[in-house]
Amino acid sequence: MKLMCSLVLLLFVQNVQAVSDFFEIKDVRTHLKPGRDEAGIWIPGNPSEQIPDVFVPCVEVRVTTAMATRSGGLVMRAHFFDENKKLVSTVLQPVAARRVTGSTDAYTASVIIPEGSQERIFFPIPAQLLGKKFTTVAVFGDKNETVAKTYSDVSFFGLEFPGKDLALGRPKKAIDRKPSIDPLIEHVVKTRNPEHPQITLFLRPPNNITDSSEIQGVMAMCVIASSVDDIRRRLQSKSSEDFTKIMAFADKHKLAILCWGARTIWRPEQNYDELERETARALDRSFDEVANAWDRGVSQLVSKYGIPSNGYLLWGVCASAQWAHRLALRKPDRFLAVYVHIPSSFDKPTQDGAKVLWLLTTGELDVGYQRAISWYRDCRAAGYPMIYKPVINLGHATSPISDNLGLQFFEYALTKSAQRQELDGNWKKFLDEQAQSENSTPWPE
Repeated sequence: MKLMCSLVLLLFVQNVQAVSDFFEIKDVRTHLKPGRDEAGIWIPGNPSEQIPDVFVPCVEVRVTTAMATRSGGLVMRAHFFDENKKLVSTVLQPVAARRVTGSTDAYTASVIIPEGSQERIFFPIPAQLLGKKFTTVAVFGDKNETVAKTYSDVSFFGLEFPGKDLALGRPKKAIDRKPSIDPLIEHVVKTRNPEHPQITLFLRPPNNITDSSEIQGVMAMCVIASSVDDIRRRLQSKSSEDFTKIMAFADKHKLAILCWGARTIWRPEQNYDELERETARALDRSFDEVANAWDRGVSQLVSKYGIPSNGYLLWGVCASAQWAHRLALRKPDRFLAVYVHIPSSFDKPTQDGAKVLWLLTTGELDVGYQRAISWYRDCRAAGYPMIYKPVINLGHATSPISDNLGLQFFEYALTKSAQRQELDGNWKKFLDEQAQSENSTPWPE
């Protein structure tokens, strides 16, 4: 009798959490309403119409792996059973969810699950089970082995679902696993500005090199993000929705990507010449501190990883364009060319800013359209080599027209890199030659 009880108990324990040396499900829990940290699945509302976000009842699963693993090839699913143990629904992959308090970022799983860390993933509860008793079986693993676990430590032995046999046993043969290497480097720089106390610089080497000596340049990207984690995830991904074209361009030309987030410490609705003098001076000093910290951090990355120290391309859109152009005006010796789209507000052109090639694009319907025209005229009067392109019928939004133009502009700028070094940033001769050329534009019309 004791032996029989022991066997039954062993079978029960094995089926609460199937055994694996690599995959583990730490916990399965149900959220019928927002928890203390409000993590979970949310349907976005509309703040302008005072429509709040709506929480979706869901199941949270916390998983971990024995070594760093890319989530793209993993099995992450949830099976839902009614009180009669009948399979009602299977959710084949996690749903985008907020996983950080106060964040607006929503994503299914980190691109790389670090060794030993707990990854939080979420599955919506089927509508037909709300308000009723149900059981969830979470499954986690890959094509070689999976583990399964129910919430409340209920055994899944009597439940039937696809892939159950794989979840019940160990792999039949040893699996040769290698950790997923994340080449992304993070470097935090402290500033002396309490409104922008630190900058996290991300450095991503090109995918097609084996040694840092092969890096041919740097693509600098100031981006809009609600968290450092959001930037990290987008740079880790092989196909980030908004970074794909830029990453491909960087890999094509063997450019390292230098990336950081924008944080507003200026007046986004006013140009420099619309501010009171003392206000403008205070804002200048404020951003000077941040620009100096950025420059200091870049010098540290140059020293430690051997990336080029100048000749950078710089990309920014919207608030990140406001950040980027202010940086380029203060640290022009770092940059070869700057592309900014729909900045909407602008800082005062500096004398040394004329050392850089500029492309400014905006929408004719953008709120900053007239400011863009005014700033373009100021820059041209100061001798800036600048192209200005307003996109017809475009408001404050991105556009394939401007994005593609930006990449063509960078292709052109790279052909002038050697000339930039020869002229030491003095583009007057360059501009004179361009004006006298039969084809004064840098690309076919």
